[in-house]
Amino acid sequence: MTLAPNTQYYLASQEEAGGDSWYNQDTTVTTTDAAVVEAPVYSRDARSWVAQGSGGSYSYGPVSLRYCAMVGQETALVTDFIAGDSWNNYTGWVGMQLQVGARPLEVSSLGRVYITGNKASHELRLVRVSDRVVLAAATWTPSGGVHNQIKYVALAAPVTLAPNTQYYLASREEAGRDRWYNHNTTVTTTDAAVVQARVYSQDGSAWVVYGQSGPYSYGPVSLGYCVSRGAGLSTALTIGAAREEMGELEGKLRGEGYVALKAALRNGHCVLSYTRNRLQSQDSYVLESSRDLDHWQPIVGQIHERVTAIDSATDLVDIEVPIDVTTTRCFYRLVPR
Repeated sequence: MTLAPNTQYYLASQEEAGGDSWYNQDTTVTTTDAAVVEAPVYSRDARSWVAQGSGGSYSYGPVSLRYCAMVGQETALVTDFIAGDSWNNYTGWVGMQLQVGARPLEVSSLGRVYITGNKASHELRLVRVSDRVVLAAATWTPSGGVHNQIKYVALAAPVTLAPNTQYYLASREEAGRDRWYNHNTTVTTTDAAVVQARVYSQDGSAWVVYGQSGPYSYGPVSLGYCVSRGAGLSTALTIGAAREEMGELEGKLRGEGYVALKAALRNGHCVLSYTRNRLQSQDSYVLESSRDLDHWQPIVGQIHERVTAIDSATDLVDIEVPIDVTTTRCFYRLVPR
């Protein structure tokens, strides 16, 4: 769903007296610049809401949300292409094989080139190479297309692509109908993923990698993405007596692939929490600490991890660090091995 700009919302969790513990109204939160937390709120019936205190960046819980840029404002994977031969003599799926980089991608749209004269609708698919599972599909229409530009269609719901994983991205074409560009089409992309080869399939199950490897694509096709907030990028945390402004830390850590952590003090120890897409459950990370954001050291010793399912695709991971940080300023990050 899309939240309107300059509009207020309540974000809350249903709690029961005597049930799970949560943090009270004096809990402070630091956010990205996408929204401002104005006050802690509560409600008995989810209809009448009470803002507690005098306002400020406080939250019961705390609670949070993940977000991505709106379709049309996200980043396009393909930034440019050099068209090959115009073609329309094949019935089946045509597109590219790509490999995601070190960071997960949250994909919110799929795209196909528009060529003047295109009139038909086309199904676009995003398929995981390892098991041929279709992760996303959308119906592309030519309406509003601009010649030799890739036109995008929004997915019903974003999907997260795992890092260092291969996918097929393809469009369904029919012989004698809309034209597209052939195997000698080269594409330029962002560094979020590498296009490895052009691919085709007659049935969407058996795929053929055609010709030499390289940044080639039938179509071409593309996708719109943002860096997955589920990976927790572009933020950091502090523990102990001193707290820093997140905005300053964000500038230092943005784009370097660190997994963001939410922290709490529990029994004099540090408990770090983050959300993880289940596709990443086998990924390996090193937990590091720093006092100045410049010098990082791996944390040595036994670390306890507790995993709680949030939904069918996402886990909440709590990491208990066996060090006393009640009087120490410290920063933490997870770094993929």
